[in-house]
Amino acid sequence: MKFIALYVLIISISNVNPEYSYNEESDLLMALDGRISGMKSRMGKDIVIGGLAQVHESENGKCLETILQHHNVEDLEALLYAIDVINSDPNILPNLTLGYDIRDTCGSENVGLDEAIDIIYSNGQIEIESCSAEFDNDTSLTETPVSAVIGAIISPVTISVASLFRLFKMPQISFSSTSPLLNSRESYPYFFRTIPGDDYQVQAMIDLILHLKWDHVSTLYSSNRYGQPAINAFHKLAKEKGICFDYSESLEEKSDYHSIASKLYNSTANVVVLFASLTDVRRILSAVSTVYKNSNNKRRFLWLASDSWSEVDEYYDITIGKWGTAPSSPYVEGFNEYYSQLTPSSNRRNPWFEQSYRLFYKNCTNCTESITDSANYIQHSLDALAIDAVYTIANAFEAFFKKNCDFPIVWYPQNRSCISNNSNYNTLTGENLKDYIQRTNFTSFTQNIINFDSEGNIEASISQATAKYNYDEESELLMTLDGRISGMKNRIGKDIVIGGLVRVHKSENGKCVDAIIEHKSVENLEALLYAIDVINSDPNILPNLTLGYDIRDTCVSESVALDEAIDIIYSNGQIEIESCSAEFDNDTSLTETPVSAVIGAIISPVTISVASLFRLFKMPQVSFSSTSSILNNREFYPYFFRTIPPDNHQVQAMIDLILHFKWDHVSTLYSSNRYGQPAIDAFHKLAKEKGICLDISESLDEKSDYDSVASKLYNSTANVVVLFASLTEVEKILDAVSTVYNNSNDKRRFLWLASDSWSEIDNYHDITIGKWGTAPSSPVVDGFNEYYSLLTPSSNRRNPWFAQFYQIYNQNCSNNSTTGNCSTGITQNASYSQDSFDALAIDAVYTIANAFEAFFKENCDFPLVWYPQNRSCIGNNSNNTILTGEKLKDYIQRTNFTSFTKTIVSSPNSATGPPRSIMSFPIPISVEEQDKHHGTGIKSAIVAKSEKHDLQEPALPATSRLNDGDINNDTGSPVAPQLEETEYLLSSEGSIQREQHKKHALTPIAKKVV
Repeated sequence: MKFIALYVLIISISNVNPEYSYNEESDLLMALDGRISGMKSRMGKDIVIGGLAQVHESENGKCLETILQHHNVEDLEALLYAIDVINSDPNILPNLTLGYDIRDTCGSENVGLDEAIDIIYSNGQIEIESCSAEFDNDTSLTETPVSAVIGAIISPVTISVASLFRLFKMPQISFSSTSPLLNSRESYPYFFRTIPGDDYQVQAMIDLILHLKWDHVSTLYSSNRYGQPAINAFHKLAKEKGICFDYSESLEEKSDYHSIASKLYNSTANVVVLFASLTDVRRILSAVSTVYKNSNNKRRFLWLASDSWSEVDEYYDITIGKWGTAPSSPYVEGFNEYYSQLTPSSNRRNPWFEQSYRLFYKNCTNCTESITDSANYIQHSLDALAIDAVYTIANAFEAFFKKNCDFPIVWYPQNRSCISNNSNYNTLTGENLKDYIQRTNFTSFTQNIINFDSEGNIEASISQATAKYNYDEESELLMTLDGRISGMKNRIGKDIVIGGLVRVHKSENGKCVDAIIEHKSVENLEALLYAIDVINSDPNILPNLTLGYDIRDTCVSESVALDEAIDIIYSNGQIEIESCSAEFDNDTSLTETPVSAVIGAIISPVTISVASLFRLFKMPQVSFSSTSSILNNREFYPYFFRTIPPDNHQVQAMIDLILHFKWDHVSTLYSSNRYGQPAIDAFHKLAKEKGICLDISESLDEKSDYDSVASKLYNSTANVVVLFASLTEVEKILDAVSTVYNNSNDKRRFLWLASDSWSEIDNYHDITIGKWGTAPSSPVVDGFNEYYSLLTPSSNRRNPWFAQFYQIYNQNCSNNSTTGNCSTGITQNASYSQDSFDALAIDAVYTIANAFEAFFKENCDFPLVWYPQNRSCIGNNSNNTILTGEKLKDYIQRTNFTSFTKTIVSSPNSATGPPRSIMSFPIPISVEEQDKHHGTGIKSAIVAKSEKHDLQEPALPATSRLNDGDINNDTGSPVAPQLEETEYLLSSEGSIQREQHKKHALTPIAKKVV
C-alpha cells in the first residue's frame, strides 16, 4: 500500500504521565576506552547488515550508561525481527542467511564516526600504513564483511558518517534521519531513507497552523544539522504564509535552558514549534516546568512537535495540548507478537535489552512481564520503517542474484561473489549494491511500496515544500565536479611533505563559496610557506633535504575539512579501498611523497573533527590557532599538538581585566560550537566565582536571528560585552547592533572584550566605546615582514588564492585594468600590522622539522640516505629505519629547541600557561557620553581628558600585556616590559606553554601573569 497520507497528527491531552527514571545502579561494566560493554552486537552469516543504533546517552563524546529511551531499543528489535522473518522466508534469499553487526553511537557524532570507521576497518577496506603482515586487516578468511549499513538514528550523526560511507562506497539506509541536507546526491550518493525528509513535515506543520488560524508562534530548535535546516525551511515558508514569530531560540547541550524557558514564558505566543532532539526537548520542557512551578501565572503552551519527539508523554503540567507530526507507517502485527515474547532471560542476543526493559518496568521483580501487555505501550511509528530498511537491502541482493548468478546460488560471502551465468565469478561491489537499492520497487512486508526517488527518498503523496539550498550562482570561480572551489588544494612534493588545513574561503551549507573569509588567513598561510623556505635554505637544519607541502582550504567547514583530511590519508596510501588488488591499488610510493604531519586546522570545531580521524591513522597534527580546551584530552586526541595556549588562559586574562577595572556586570555572546561553548562555560564559571554578574548571554551560529540578539543586547543594562565567537559570527552581530544603533534615538555604544579569534577587527566604531581583546604573546618576525612585502599577484604564483585575496585587500588593483596598481607590497599599506598568529604558524613548521632532525640524529647514518616514499633511512646497523606516525608524535612531544622566531620549544615539567597580550583599540567618546554611562561599569575604563582634543580614551594602551610593566597614561602606551627570557613548553596535553623569569610590576588586583 502506497503512503496515502504522509503524516498523521497526534493529539495528546491525557493525564497519563509515565516517569522516566534511569537505573543509577546499573551493573554494566565500562570498557577501558570509555564505551559501555556490549556496545557492539555481531552475528556473522552469508550476508551481514551493519547497524548504527542509538541506545545510550553521551556526554563530551563518550557513551554514558543511561538509556536514552526505550523506543530506540524497540527500533533495534524491529531490525532483528526483520532479519529473522527474511531468514525463515523461502521466497527471499533462499538458502542464504542474513547476519548483523550493530553498534551503539550513543547519539554522538564522534562515537558514530569511530564505529563507522571500525566497520570499514573490519571489512578490510582500510589498510593501515601498508599491506604488510603487521597491518594486515584482510578479514576474508574469518568474517563476512558488512555489505550495507542501516542508520544512524539522528541526522547529525547520519550526516557525519555519510561522508565516510561515500568514500568507501558503503550503501546506507536510515529509517529516522530527516534532515534536508541529506537530499544532496552530490554529497551523499550512497544514502537512502525509508522516512520522508523534513520538507514534508515542515509543510504538514504549516498546513496545521494555517488550518487552525494561529497568527503567531514561537520556535525552538536544535542547533545542529537536523534542527537548523528544518527551522530555516519552516521560517521561510511561515514568512511566505504570513505567520509571525514571537520568539525563536536554538537549543544545545550548553544552552541556558532556564533563561530560554523564562523568555518563552514571558512571550505572547501560546503555540511553540519544536525541531529538536529528544534530549534538547526534555531539557527545555523540564526548564519550562520549573518556571511554571515557581510562577504565580500558571501558563501552559500548545506544543507542535517534529517526529523526533512527538511521542514524549510527560510534562502535562505545562501543556494545553501536544500535536506532532509522525510518519504515516502501518501497524506491524507480527512484530507485536515477536516483541511481546521478549524478556531479559529470553533475549540474550541484544546486549542492551535488559537495561531497556528495566527502564520500562522500573519495579519488576521476576522480570517476566511482556512489554506489549503494559497499558503504556504503543508500537513505535518508526518500527515499520526500520523493517522496510532491512527488506530494501534484502531485495537489492535478491535482484543482483537473479540477474548475475546461477541457481542454485553458489555464494562466497567473504568477497561477496557468486558463480555467474558464464561460470565466472561475479562480485557485488558497494557501487553495484547502491544501484540495485536505487532501482528497488517492491511491496514490503509492512505493505509499504518501496521506491526511491533521485535523491534517495521514499516516494510520498503530500504537497511539496522543498527546502533548497542555493549557492552563489554568479560566482566567477569555477566549481569542480565535487563542489569544491578550483585550486582548493596546493601541493609541492619534496623529501618531506607537511600537510596544511587552512581557511581561505567561506562556506555555505557545507560547501565552499568564493568569498575570502579575511586577509589574515592568507597571511598565516604565507607564514607557513615562508617557514618552509627558510628551513630549506638553512644548512643547519635538515641539510640536503627539502620540505614540501600539501595545503588544503577547509572553508571553515567541518564536512569539507573531513573530506580533505580523508583525501590526505588516502593519498598517503594509508587507506586501501576494498583490497590490495591492482584495481584499487593506492600505493603512492612510486609517485608521491606521503604527508608526514598536518598543520591545522584553524578553528577549533574543524580541528576537533579531523583530530579523531588523525588519531586513527596516527597522523601528528599541530595547530597554531585552535584553542578549545576539549583538545586537551590526550585520550581522545593523542596526536594533537598546538603552539598556542588553550582557552582557559585567555578566559583568565579576560577575568583579570574585568576585575582590574571593577566592572560588576557584563553580557556574553558566544559561538554555539566546540570553540565557543567550552570557552564560555569556563568564563561563566570563573565569573561566578569572582562575583561578576551576567546580564544577557546568547549563543551565535549561522542560523541565529542576529537582529533579535542585537535588540536584546541594546535593551540590556551592561555596556561591556564579552565575545567568544568566530570572525563570521562577530561580524554578523556587529552588523546587527550597528543597524539597531542607526535606527535608534538612543545612540548607545558598547565596550567589546574579545577572544583572539577576532580581536583585531578594525571597523564598527559607531557602536564602540572601546574594543579590547586577548591575543597570544608572539614576537614580530622581521624576516617574514620583508618576505611578505615582496609578494604581489605576479610574483606569487605558488599560492593559488593570493591574487584573489590581494585584490580584496588592495581595492585599487584590478587584473582587468590598465591603470590598476597590482605591484604594491601589502606591508606598505598604512593599515597593515603583522598578525599575531604568523609567529605561531612558523613555530608549528619548525616543530615538525626539528622532530625530523631529532629522528635522523638518533636513528640514521650520515651522510643521510633518505627514502621519502616510505619515510625510512639507512640506520646505524645498515638496516632501514622507518619513521612511523607514532614515532614522529613522540619526537614532537620531546622537542627542545629555539625556534626561528626566538621561541624556546621544549618538554615541560609543569602545566603553567603562557601569557596573553591584552590589546586595546581606543575609540574616542565625548565627555557627555562618558557622563551618560556613569555607574554602568564604563567610567572606570576612561582616563583623564586628553590635552590634544576634547575626547576620552580607554585607559589600557594600544598593545599592552597586563602587568608586564607600568602604563603611561599620558601617552596611552605601555612602558616596555623587559623580559629576561621567554620559553615555550609543550605540556603533556600537547599545548605550548611559556615561562617568564622576570619579577613583574603587579597591581593589587591582577596578581598573575596572563
